[in-house]
Amino acid sequence: MEREKKLVERKAKEREEEWEMKCLGLEKMKQDKKVEGLQKRTEELIEALESEKEEKTKLQKSYHEQLCELKNGLNYSEETIVSYENLLQKQDNDILDLKKEIDSLEMENKRLDEVIGNKELEIVHINKQLEQKDQALRQIERKALEVEHKEKISYEQIQKTNEERGVLEESLQRLKDKNKNLKNKYEDL
Repeated sequence: MEREKKLVERKAKEREEEWEMKCLGLEKMKQDKKVEGLQKRTEELIEALESEKEEKTKLQKSYHEQLCELKNGLNYSEETIVSYENLLQKQDNDILDLKKEIDSLEMENKRLDEVIGNKELEIVHINKQLEQKDQALRQIERKALEVEHKEKISYEQIQKTNEERGVLEESLQRLKDKNKNLKNKYEDL
């Protein structure tokens, strides 16, 4: 009986060990599944990170391209503004030159007016001499013809000056209109 008892104890012990082995196997399987799940999750995370990294690289490249385009556009705009400023400065200089020329012509016109005034005074003086000197009629007539000739030349000079003044005033008006148009265009930009 003791032998049977020992045999039963041994079988029970073997079964217990077998159960422990099965339990250990189950635990190991569970751990293996957990490790496998973690590995799979890690791979998914790595793929997601790589995808995000590629997307970020694309976004950075797109951002860099847009930034370059904006810089080029800004440079072009600055060059255009400088070009318009130079053009406006040239127009301003042209207008100043025309104003100086007009001032010069006005001074010349005043000088010619003074010359004409002097000539008129001369005529008055000659007329007085005619009244006083009846004896030198031929000489006075000749002087009168000379004075008339000078008067004609002076009149022609006045006419010419007035025509030149008209032309210059028209030119000045055209330049003012052109400058106004340029300023309007510049303001529109």
